[in-house]
Amino acid sequence: MEPGSMVIYILVILVLVYLLYILWLWLNGNNNVQDMVIYSSQTDGLPARTTTTGQTFSGKQVPQIYPGGEYSMSTWIYVTNWGAGGSNGKNKPFLVLSSGGQIVTLVMYLGQFTNKLGVRVSDNVTNSIKITDIPTIVNGTSTYSDSNMQMCDIESVDIQRWVCVTVVMMGKTVDVYIDGKLSRSSVLPGLFAADGNTPTLTLGSPDGFGGLIGMTRAANVAYTPDRVYTNYQEGPFAGFTLSSLDPGQYVLSLTRNNQVVFTTGSDQGSS
Repeated sequence: MEPGSMVIYILVILVLVYLLYILWLWLNGNNNVQDMVIYSSQTDGLPARTTTTGQTFSGKQVPQIYPGGEYSMSTWIYVTNWGAGGSNGKNKPFLVLSSGGQIVTLVMYLGQFTNKLGVRVSDNVTNSIKITDIPTIVNGTSTYSDSNMQMCDIESVDIQRWVCVTVVMMGKTVDVYIDGKLSRSSVLPGLFAADGNTPTLTLGSPDGFGGLIGMTRAANVAYTPDRVYTNYQEGPFAGFTLSSLDPGQYVLSLTRNNQVVFTTGSDQGSS
């Protein structure tokens, strides 16, 4: 094949890829939809119990939260020591999600004396968790009750192995998945709440459990059961998966004489 024909062939392929990308965006809604890995490691994880504060991700690192809309949060935990560092007798928060205001949208914690998983979601009617309420959660909350649908708690989670926890919020509904399978559904009194414009996620805390937090991802859409299971199959560590082939993660550019003549991104080079 002649060099000129090869260039035309490559250009045609790039245009087709771009058109497929536009079609993918159209089929999956507008550009406000975000689905991203917030934290990942190829070998280990973040400590769930820290000496000062947990590791915080904010702004563009976390998908925007729209109150009462849809939001999904998925994380992996490995519990090695339940009451590490004097945390026995206290609840052990390891994930706190907010939108940058005073309201905490989602809190995940492990129980005081048992391997209960606490999942608490703020709503806009009766249960608004504030940042200042976190110490109260650490010191004690209502006991587990399977009949209290305002709580999204899980009675027990395994220890000394990696466990995938996924929370999917849709308006008033909260679904909690363990290892890719639906474990509990709850209905809040009102829509899930958020009161800021800077999404913020904190992993780990001084009151956390002894162990690790693995791959953590979030989306401002509701994960389908199939998507939840696919994320679970990817495991707690970073690695190459089919999701790496999502064209929305890449920008393809063609240059000539150091000038961009074609790009799939939103910013065109100057000529």
